[in-house]
Amino acid sequence: MGRISKEEAIKNHRAMWNWIADQYEKGSNQRVRFLKREYIDTMDPNRDERIKKLYVSCYCCYYAGINNIVGADNRYRFNCDQCPVVWPSYAEEGMCCEGLSGTIGLYEFIEECTDVYMRIDEIRDILVKLCRLVADLPENTYDGSMESINNLAEERDHLIDMYHNLCEEARER
Repeated sequence: MGRISKEEAIKNHRAMWNWIADQYEKGSNQRVRFLKREYIDTMDPNRDERIKKLYVSCYCCYYAGINNIVGADNRYRFNCDQCPVVWPSYAEEGMCCEGLSGTIGLYEFIEECTDVYMRIDEIRDILVKLCRLVADLPENTYDGSMESINNLAEERDHLIDMYHNLCEEARER
């Protein structure tokens, strides 16, 4: 499969994460990584082409990394600065999985929340909010200009506040 457009990646990202939030609202206790794969297996109209190539079951990673297959092993290489959405942990020099100084990013926190060791029922409402937050992440409009840098900084600051508040509430339960 060839490159997907930024618009298609964002549209599919939003649809998948809203579907995941819906599944948690309906009572699912599955880990988020399994729900992502289930979405792609059953809901993605292009699944036959994408099923084996959609790295970590993420449309954004696929968009950012499709031209980043490097080396003799022909393995995917991350290219997070090309992610089409702005993650709250991005301002902390991270992306979906990592933040500054070993802190975890938003996606990694959701993974942690849905790990078999956590009781999803205790934080289901927060988990749904976190998934909706991921679905609604703003488009990365960075174009190198100071205006785009300032706009994205404001977006990230707002997202980081929301993310940290939800994480704190989940950890307190």
